[in-house]
Amino acid sequence: MWRQGDFSDLAALDPVKYTVYDPRSARRVGDRVVRDPFPGNRGVPVLNPAYRFYEPIYPLPNDPPGLVSPEGNNNYLVPGGLRQNWDVKSLINRIDYNISDRRRVYGRWYWDDSFEHGADWSIETVPGLHIGGLTRINKGAGGRYLWTLSTATVLDLGVSFTRFNEGNLRPAQTRFKPSEVGLPAYLDAKAGDYHTLPTLNVGGMTGISGAYPTITGRGSVGEVAAAMTTIRGSHSIKYGWQERRYWFTSAGPGFSSGSFTFNQTYLRAADNTTTAADLGLGWAAFMMGVPSVTTIDANDSGFWSTRFRALYLHDDVRLTSRLRLSAGLRYEREGGITERFGRGVAGGFAFDARLPFSDAAEAAYARSPLPELAAAQFKVLGGTEYLGSQRKTFTDGTHQVLPRVGVVYQINQKTVLRTGYGWYYDTLNANNTRPNQLGYSLPTSTPITNDNGLTFCCGVGAAGGLAAGRNPMVDPFPVRADGSRFDAPYGNSLGSIAFAGRGLTFMPQDFRPARQQRWRVGVQRQFGTNILLDVSYNTTDRSRTFPSTSR
Repeated sequence: MWRQGDFSDLAALDPVKYTVYDPRSARRVGDRVVRDPFPGNRGVPVLNPAYRFYEPIYPLPNDPPGLVSPEGNNNYLVPGGLRQNWDVKSLINRIDYNISDRRRVYGRWYWDDSFEHGADWSIETVPGLHIGGLTRINKGAGGRYLWTLSTATVLDLGVSFTRFNEGNLRPAQTRFKPSEVGLPAYLDAKAGDYHTLPTLNVGGMTGISGAYPTITGRGSVGEVAAAMTTIRGSHSIKYGWQERRYWFTSAGPGFSSGSFTFNQTYLRAADNTTTAADLGLGWAAFMMGVPSVTTIDANDSGFWSTRFRALYLHDDVRLTSRLRLSAGLRYEREGGITERFGRGVAGGFAFDARLPFSDAAEAAYARSPLPELAAAQFKVLGGTEYLGSQRKTFTDGTHQVLPRVGVVYQINQKTVLRTGYGWYYDTLNANNTRPNQLGYSLPTSTPITNDNGLTFCCGVGAAGGLAAGRNPMVDPFPVRADGSRFDAPYGNSLGSIAFAGRGLTFMPQDFRPARQQRWRVGVQRQFGTNILLDVSYNTTDRSRTFPSTSR
């Protein structure tokens, strides 16, 4: 019935919630915009140029017994139910090769790919359009070279690289272009290679399509390391170096072909009506091509990286036949997070920064100050900074020194006492934290109406002029006075005032990740020949971190 513009079944249930009012009848009565209902709740016309494409995507009801509500909710069940199945592929390999008695190499690599197929509610109409599409891909490789330089010295060289990809892939969704569903061709040009089926949200119904499906995050770690072990008398000395890089790429075109939402906003009795439902009225708005929200994204990407370096020295020394002491010192340098092109807001807050409007605001206050605050004490200060030539890193990074010490004492042949103490630091790298990119991604939204539906945008004019070739869906992003259709991201052009008037949560420039001090005391006791009991007491003291701050 609804597909033919007949909503009389809903009106019979509750005319207050489900009566559909004709947006073409909008007029002002007093200070309100009011509308007339469609007679009998029938006769809603198809004016939307995209309706004929989207309508068949919704499968016809099969009214599963015991699930359908009086309003018609839950009137369709995918035959056999929504299936939740995954494809998982995995490979792993390792090669060991002895070059000589003193030299040995080994290498390994791995790859796994998991893809979610399930939950495709439109499998009977457009198979694959609404699969889960969750995709996770892990890959990595590494190798080591061990060289026994002498009976007392061993060199261990290693290199490794790992990458984790995650996102959503739905090939069926990217087969379509906006012009193929009845929307203007300029949306094809806007989307370019990232064209996808434009997203449709109808009040009370399941939405169609979504953001452009792609891998949105790639986290990588590469490391080169060198370690030496040297035996000198009762000492076993280990020392080495690690050089590591964290990389993360963030990308997602978002709603690159547009997103359109239809609800009861312009098909209710008056602009102040609060009893109208989206169910039914949203579908009627969809038929007539009167959206409440139209938006399209222009999203930038990010290429983040963090440097890490470590040096360490550790000595295990046997003091007596029963007593062994180990002591070590590790130095770690973790650089701040950077973005290749400076596309991000730096950490910290410039509390003393004067803004372009500081003088004007202070002068205006001075003309009419409050008794509680003298004009001389009223200061408009504080702003943010973007990454760039002056601030290359999100935070300053850290220099950490981590001591460790342990003692092992053999009480007798079956009992050993162990105790140890050490420092450990958390990490702040591009794979787990990234700066705000305010200004580098920006949606364009079209104001559908500025007078509660008396007139409409996009070349329509007066509401009474709504027609098949004259509704907001014909030209959802019209040319503006400056000749543009879409808002362009402004990047870092706002500088220190980017967050003026906004809430802001920031990480201090001198942020240091949490430090832990760990103690352990344990006793190992052998009973008989097959039982070993290990009892220990462990404690951790976590240092206070510098928290993020809200303004």
